[in-house]
Amino acid sequence: MDPEVTAGIVGRRAQLHTLARFLDSARGLIVLAGPPGVGKTALVRAAVTERSHHRWISGGPAMADIPLGALALHVRTFAGGSTELIENAAHDLIETRGSTPAGCIVVDDAHVVDGLSAAVIARAAAMLPVVATTRSLDDLPAAIAAIAAREVIDMQPLSVAEVGAMLDDRLGGTVEQASVHRIHHLTNGLPLYIDHLVRTETDRGHFHRDDGTWWWTGEPDAVGVLGDLISHELARLAPDVAEVADVLAVAGELSAEQLEGIVDATAVEAAVDSGVVAAVPTSHGPRYTLVHPLYGEIGRRRAGYGRRRAISAALIAKIPDRPGVPPPLRISRAIMMLRCGLEVDLAMLQRAAEDAMAANDIRVGKELAGQVARRAVAGSAPYLRASYVLALCATWAGDGVTADDLLRAAMASTSDDADIVRLTTVRAANLAWDLADVDAGAALLDDVGATLHDPDLRALLDGPRAVMLHGRGASLDAVDAARRALNSRLITDPDFAMPANLAITGLLAAGGETGQIVRCRAESSPILERLQDNFDVANLKLPIQMREVAGLLIAGLLDDAAALADANSSVLTGPPGPALIYARLISGWTCTASGRIDTALTVLAQACTGIRRWSETGNPMGLDTLAQTSVAIGHAMQGSAQAASAALDPVADGPPSAYAYYQPQSMLARAWIHAAQGAMATAIDVCTAAADLASRRGQSAVAVLIMQTAVGFGDLDAASRLMAVTVPVDGPRFAAARLHAQGLLADDPSALLTAADAAESYGDLVTAATIAAQAAEIANGQGRRGTMLTARKRASDLQARCESVITPALRALPRLDLPLTRRQWEVAGLLREGLSNAELAERLGMSLRTVEGHVYRINQRLGTTDRAEIIDYLSNVTE
Repeated sequence: MDPEVTAGIVGRRAQLHTLARFLDSARGLIVLAGPPGVGKTALVRAAVTERSHHRWISGGPAMADIPLGALALHVRTFAGGSTELIENAAHDLIETRGSTPAGCIVVDDAHVVDGLSAAVIARAAAMLPVVATTRSLDDLPAAIAAIAAREVIDMQPLSVAEVGAMLDDRLGGTVEQASVHRIHHLTNGLPLYIDHLVRTETDRGHFHRDDGTWWWTGEPDAVGVLGDLISHELARLAPDVAEVADVLAVAGELSAEQLEGIVDATAVEAAVDSGVVAAVPTSHGPRYTLVHPLYGEIGRRRAGYGRRRAISAALIAKIPDRPGVPPPLRISRAIMMLRCGLEVDLAMLQRAAEDAMAANDIRVGKELAGQVARRAVAGSAPYLRASYVLALCATWAGDGVTADDLLRAAMASTSDDADIVRLTTVRAANLAWDLADVDAGAALLDDVGATLHDPDLRALLDGPRAVMLHGRGASLDAVDAARRALNSRLITDPDFAMPANLAITGLLAAGGETGQIVRCRAESSPILERLQDNFDVANLKLPIQMREVAGLLIAGLLDDAAALADANSSVLTGPPGPALIYARLISGWTCTASGRIDTALTVLAQACTGIRRWSETGNPMGLDTLAQTSVAIGHAMQGSAQAASAALDPVADGPPSAYAYYQPQSMLARAWIHAAQGAMATAIDVCTAAADLASRRGQSAVAVLIMQTAVGFGDLDAASRLMAVTVPVDGPRFAAARLHAQGLLADDPSALLTAADAAESYGDLVTAATIAAQAAEIANGQGRRGTMLTARKRASDLQARCESVITPALRALPRLDLPLTRRQWEVAGLLREGLSNAELAERLGMSLRTVEGHVYRINQRLGTTDRAEIIDYLSNVTE
């Protein structure tokens, strides 16, 4: 089907089916109602394009007041009494050239059809199918409206998911979710706009494919034909409505009081009625905004500089510079004053820059802070605060060199200890992460700390020190340093929000690993609440939450972690950048922990692509290791060893120095890969080494997680070590892991099923399914068939609630009735991969003779005679 015909029907399959079914009927009227651009005409064209006889009538304003104006080209009879005229015209209408009856009639834009034409169309509907499109049922002419309620297709804008499906269809592949959300927001879900945007942006080269996923890198400006469509709509507005649109195009969003102080209240009502302006209800009354982002872009261009300047001046007078003014208005006021060339107060401009940073609008924050820095005197308070913001912008962009230059110059321009502490905090963090020089960052903290006489100021430097200690793997020392910083009497002073942020980051990160996440959250929450309006807190919200979520997941507090992930859903629809990467890591981790592996891999793959793009312009600060390791674990949990290895290869050297704390989890990913390959002995050895490393570093909760994984691999030594752990560990995972270990050590299927219930209760379905599968295997070995069947069904049910999960224990479920030992199954599984006996011996860490003995006994037990028959036998059993 021609692309012009199919535009907008993706996601409309149900409506298309309804319309096609109606067209097969003998007669009647069906109405497609919805706003402009929603795809009504496209849907009708798709439905009638294969039908050889149809008549298309288009309503239009020019003919709306002329009797039979809409049908002037389609009827031959224009005389007679009204009843006779309508009857004769209706018969003319249903015949095409050559007196061949029309299969159906389409009336496009029926809301602008004259009354007499409407009466003829209604009469024709009694003789054959008639399809009418309209913006609203309320706007239909009376004759059509009288019969319109019988069958109506309500055409609403596409949902985000439907826009994604349409984009996938247009581009022939998956489109990453942030791009989908941006296009949905930009087009309001209107298929006509989406179709034009895709065509124009494809021609411009703004759609890029990376690892099989399409990314849109264009900006939300007036793109191509889409801009022409909107320009045409705006040009048709009544003058009073156009004035309202112009004001909102400049201001963005205004209250009723602000807007009606510039334009007439009746014009505002007319603008809302026209569909160009939306009234958004709030607790303080309605706020007015343009319904489409491009209306503002095109409206600003259309207004011209003089008109924009006049509107800006009027708006500035209506937006006071006082406490309580919403941040978006403060930002708008500052930008308008700059664009109008008006005198600007530096403090006001700096507040607007910080507002923009709090909203994650790095571009605007940088622009406004840059204006402050250029206008301020070096060493003055405005200069120092602007340099601080500009350095943060540079760090978010991954440009650590520029950030360090800015901060060094700012530190050299002041002798005030408080200013130096604020600047040192950011500079040390930048050295450690953006410039990957933890030693330099730590040395800076020591040097500056030695010059400070105020112990509370000196204690604030323990905030960034805590994060560095955590990064190096000294988790217990990091917790101590963070608590020293949080005990400073200055910790809730808004001027020192950055040291407080970093102290909380270190406390939550290290506290989660050492088993203190519940206690550390309780310590940090009051401080975050007192500083919540500070832009530094908003700016570091996601990095803090990433550490917090990691600690919650390690502890088994999956519901709390999911709540934090859900709170970031709006970020997942935002523009590409670091904030989106953090949000995707958080989302991917929570999905993995709850067994939604397919979903997790999709989100994490997009995070990996975002990190690669970030690394092209700066240092992604070790996030590549976190993301790739997470992807590897997800693939391994699905039994895809090859995909898991490919994911881990780019970070095979392990995390950089600032992320050394993650080394045990990186080793755990390698263990999962060995398990997916069937090399259980190697997987267990790697788990043992990882748990030992975590324990030496004081990462007790991490060690518990790794030992729990090893117990799921069948490691009795890990079970014994878990039972010997005496360090208190927050969260339900520890207790469930001990139940698991106890049941495995006792060879007790009933105890294991209780442990599976415990894992399920906190949401860890993968672990729960694994434990139940182990219970089934043990019961089978004990000849307890009833218990085996119960446990196997329990494991299968839990597995079905996950997404494509196949752990080693779950892989064994289909073969429980076969007479092979666990080791023999391990050998047989590797035989299926095509490994030779020598390769088997190397993989399993045993002698060649031992491997040959296992293969011999497998043949005996299965009644097979060679390797090929073993592979064939097992394929029939397990697939």
